[in-house]
Amino acid sequence: MKTLLVLLDGLGDRPVEKLGGKTPLGAARRKNLDWMCEHGKTGIMYPIGKGIAPESDEAALALLGYDPFRYHTGRGPLEAMGWGVKFRPGEIVLRCNFTKARKGWITDFQFKPSEKDVKKYVRELNKIKIEGATLRFIKTLGYRAVLILKDSLSDRVSNTHPGYKIARNYVSSAQPRKGPLKIKKCRPLTKDKKAKRTAEIVNEFVRKSNEVLGDNLVVITRGAGSGMPKIKKNYRGWAMMADTPVEKAVGKITGMTVAGKPENLEKLAGKVKTSLKKYNVYVQIKGPDTWAH
Repeated sequence: MKTLLVLLDGLGDRPVEKLGGKTPLGAARRKNLDWMCEHGKTGIMYPIGKGIAPESDEAALALLGYDPFRYHTGRGPLEAMGWGVKFRPGEIVLRCNFTKARKGWITDFQFKPSEKDVKKYVRELNKIKIEGATLRFIKTLGYRAVLILKDSLSDRVSNTHPGYKIARNYVSSAQPRKGPLKIKKCRPLTKDKKAKRTAEIVNEFVRKSNEVLGDNLVVITRGAGSGMPKIKKNYRGWAMMADTPVEKAVGKITGMTVAGKPENLEKLAGKVKTSLKKYNVYVQIKGPDTWAH
């Protein structure tokens, strides 16, 4: 017997006035989900722990049996690996968002540049000069990117993205959004001089990103890390079909075969059925999370 694990990423939501006070899931046509609930077992779990609203990569590691407090090494390195971006040991990798902000207050957390503009944006961001630092900026999926820093720095710095706060070690928790949020200052998480200098560099990069991009566009950072998790590849008999770079990276480091995922759900179902003849299958469907954010 094979196992199929489907993650409906970000499915949890709140009541919406336009849906008559129902949540999106409550208002949805969900014949198949209802059938599975009626014929299976249901429950509630905390992937990491009470009080922590985990990011996708942390939750994925936890669901696969790896303690994120022990094995998670930052969102940035996983984003880079999942997109095929190589970095050297000791380089600091931060996950970035293109955002819109006015006077530091964010108006759009997930601004997706057009294909026409993105090459120009990346080119200008890579021209940024910061004394004592060497940087690379690479656009990944949609509004996402990675910033890679080198030259004897530290990954123990806080996020400038106000939506996520470091809880412990490299594990962060999504924060409540009540009204507009302001870009945070990057701060050292240790008393190490390298951490202090890294925070200064990140703050300067964020400030200069707004200067070179203009039009209220700014790059914010989160999930700094300098290496990949060292874990046992316990999932060699699995195939992963995922939408996002970090999820694909989790598949790679746990030993899964990472396969292409059709956007069309009917085609996806067909590919899953075929794959189950050979593999256990892990499927991430990111669509709900795009709206839940």
